[in-house]
Amino acid sequence: MCWCWHSLAAASPWDRPAFDVHGRTIILVDDGIATGATMHAAVAVLRKQQPARIVIAVPTSSPSTAEEFAAEVDEVVCVIKPEPFLAISYWYKHFSQTTDSEVCDLLAEFDRLFAVGSKGHMPAAEEGGKK
Repeated sequence: MCWCWHSLAAASPWDRPAFDVHGRTIILVDDGIATGATMHAAVAVLRKQQPARIVIAVPTSSPSTAEEFAAEVDEVVCVIKPEPFLAISYWYKHFSQTTDSEVCDLLAEFDRLFAVGSKGHMPAAEEGGKK
């Protein structure tokens, strides 16, 4: 499942600000794209926040879905586009779902390591003048 930050924030018990993505390059990563419904939703939410670029990075996608997204975002990076596609899980040796709890734990670790500010800014990244 592709977790848009806003979806996760709404689903989690945390009172967290959304990241400020305006003018930044955003890389959306997922385990693969089949129909693209969730990724379309994530792209739509991000577009409203005016990032500089949106890049989708996935290991596998159906060829037609990858082509569809190539017209919607700035770049699509996809390792394999097999035909027939079948399903995302078909192209993995081990394919288990990530729980909401695991995602929240990873985000807490991210906050601890990178000291994300109270308004969704990442001070360490901004100090070097890079976005």
